[in-house]
Amino acid sequence: MNLRNKGETMAHDDLPALTLRVARDLLENNDLSLDDNFFATGGDSMLAMHLVGRLARVIGQRLRVSLLLENPVLADFVAAIAAQEFIGAR
Repeated sequence: MNLRNKGETMAHDDLPALTLRVARDLLENNDLSLDDNFFATGGDSMLAMHLVGRLARVIGQRLRVSLLLENPVLADFVAAIAAQEFIGAR
């Protein structure tokens, strides 16, 4: 999955769906939900870097891998990204 070549534009409401789609692709697990812990479902540090990198490219924002390490449940990770966007917009 190469999201960047699809010319996707990122609306704030699309972040959960985008995060889930990328995580499912990386973990090869279509049953993954936003309530799942990325690391407990097979994620590791390399996959975390890929997830964060893909999301950062699509949303056009710098993201730190530590954000996922501190918020391993995907819904919490999405909320942390949204909070970072809000803080950065000030």
